[in-house]
Amino acid sequence: MNIETLWARGRELRAKKRENRDYAYRQLIELYDAFLGSDPSDGDRESAMQDRCTSQLVFKHLDDARASVIVLLETFPDSVMTLSYASSFYALGLDEYDKGLSLAQRAVALAGDGGDYTIYSLNELCRIARHAGRFDVMQQAMRSMLATHRNPGLPFQDVEGDYLRNMPEGAVPDDLLEAMLVRSRKK
Repeated sequence: MNIETLWARGRELRAKKRENRDYAYRQLIELYDAFLGSDPSDGDRESAMQDRCTSQLVFKHLDDARASVIVLLETFPDSVMTLSYASSFYALGLDEYDKGLSLAQRAVALAGDGGDYTIYSLNELCRIARHAGRFDVMQQAMRSMLATHRNPGLPFQDVEGDYLRNMPEGAVPDDLLEAMLVRSRKK
């Protein structure tokens, strides 16, 4: 089975959540276990492990999800993608904002200036800082993002606008917000 088949089958099983929640969850975990036991590439393993965590969260198996994200972080401790994923998992999935911010900041540091996933990791940091009410962190990340040149040859090079909408009055300077909105529309 390849990763695309795993994702498709996973979507099918998540869609059956309303019909028979326990059965769908067991089938989903068996699917991930079989895929992960098949010796996939590191990239596919990382993606499947993230998807497994998301499914556990969606099915409200929070202890399982937490254990899985810990294994994911142990397996890929220096992956910007895993750190960014885990930051959102903790902050947005479990409302553990300090943990989420810490992981997002580590992802940004590992991505470096102008790296393949710099803008991606800065987007995640902005999103988490917004939810946490840490507008100081968000402003710093926004400035870094504006200073990072977009490389159209790489994935994840767009400023995502979801965290820019309905910004609380005075949370970020108007000129910074406007610059980010303009950049988010240049895709």
